[in-house]
Amino acid sequence: MYPCGDPELVGAVSAAGGIGVPRPLALTYVHGLDFREGVRRVRALAGGKPVGTNAPIEQPSRPS
Repeated sequence: MYPCGDPELVGAVSAAGGIGVPRPLALTYVHGLDFREGVRRVRALAGGKPVGTNAPIEQPSRPS
């Protein structure tokens, strides 16, 4: 849902029983929030319900 997954939508999904998943790049670059501030906002809006994560982790290729 890039860039539509704003903290309010993600928090509402979790509060409704789904697993809201904030996108780190969308929180910082699209919505202008500090990452930690954005996650705190999502968690507050989720009302104690679970929140997912979407954090791409890359490992550089190594020659064999």
